[in-house]
Amino acid sequence: MSATKVLTGLVLLSTCFSAAVMASADGKVNFTGKIVDTPCVVSSNSTSLDVALGQYKAANFVKANDTTDYKNFAIHLEDCTIDTLKTASVQFNGAPASDKNSLDLTSGSTTARGVAIEIADSANAIVPINTTSSYSNLQNGESTLYFKARYKAMSVPVTSGDANSSADFLVTYK
Repeated sequence: MSATKVLTGLVLLSTCFSAAVMASADGKVNFTGKIVDTPCVVSSNSTSLDVALGQYKAANFVKANDTTDYKNFAIHLEDCTIDTLKTASVQFNGAPASDKNSLDLTSGSTTARGVAIEIADSANAIVPINTTSSYSNLQNGESTLYFKARYKAMSVPVTSGDANSSADFLVTYK
């Protein structure tokens, strides 16, 4: 066999291996977003919020409706143009607790019992789950909607465990 044929074969063989290596996937990129027709857009740093409510002793909840201190959080809006729609409201959607106003905890074998999460607006008005909050005035450019959350005893005794939950939110303009 001639050296030219052997060399040609090796080049073709190495091309096949390098093509296979170049075609392998090391990961995946997901692109997400939304095109909206609203006076503002939700800032990318507000589309997924984490609110750390902290650790509390179960014994601190002596009777139903006992609460912890509020922890503040905010939803930032940007690129606001308030020519016609000048206010915004937020609805937190999730599983309601037994009082129908608070957010139930995510159920699991290690979940705390007898407690739920209560959300309020900046004026301390309770925002019932699956109900719109009061409307807040918007500003041209950037606006911030302020809220707070805390644990609330639904019944006693409250038992210890994970006290986590999540809610989707929807901003409505008028």
